[in-house]
Amino acid sequence: MSARPSVSSAIRRMAASGVGGVYCEDCAIVEEPGGADLADAARLWRLSAELTGVDAFATS
Repeated sequence: MSARPSVSSAIRRMAASGVGGVYCEDCAIVEEPGGADLADAARLWRLSAELTGVDAFATS
């Protein structure tokens, strides 16, 4: 058994204390997500839109 708290228990504690909309890394709240890659994010948005048929950013 690990000495580190589980992610689900950390989420329950944060929700109970009114904390939300935070980024987490290694069971800790961080100011900004590490390793954010905008090119990968754009590629994943396009792929999601293609696979689901839903494009949240489509213009009419």
